[in-house]
Amino acid sequence: ACMLEYVTSWGMEKLFHARWWDYSHRRFNIQGRICLLGAIVFGLLGVLITDVIQPEVNRITQMIPLPVVHWMCVIFMALIVADTIITVLGIIDLADNLAKFSETVQAYAEKAGDSLQWGKDIFRDKFRDKVQDRVQDWSDSSQEILANMQATAASILNKQQRRMINAFPRLRFTDSIKYSKIIETLHEMLRRK
Repeated sequence: ACMLEYVTSWGMEKLFHARWWDYSHRRFNIQGRICLLGAIVFGLLGVLITDVIQPEVNRITQMIPLPVVHWMCVIFMALIVADTIITVLGIIDLADNLAKFSETVQAYAEKAGDSLQWGKDIFRDKFRDKVQDRVQDWSDSSQEILANMQATAASILNKQQRRMINAFPRLRFTDSIKYSKIIETLHEMLRRK
């Protein structure tokens, strides 16, 4: 399982120029792609699945006629392939859409006579005296800015891209600090919904 996680991390980084997860903050990691804690958890769950769950699944599947099992395998494989294709197609132009998002938000900021610096600190900087964990405590203008940024993100980033950004809180681009900062901003913005 750890070898699969390592190879997947490496492959996704090469394909999308982004680091989807990072265990660098954990002890005993290998290039931040895998860590000892993950290996232990995978190992324990592997034993649980092999010794406890698989015998039950085997007992149940023995009751299903073999042709039905074959069709189920074909259907599930088709679903996995379709899900993989939809995911890859959905995130393949993520960098381009982040650039569009950045340009659009910067244009709004320039119209307001401001310049926007990206990163999660944007909320502390922009709303310095109003930093609260709950959006309803912000001023109307701050809520309006946040709502405009959220609407802009929703119109530019597709559903799959928003889902992946939300699902991978440590997502970072390997070839663009700016895009990594934009991702940080989007994380913080989604957190404040």
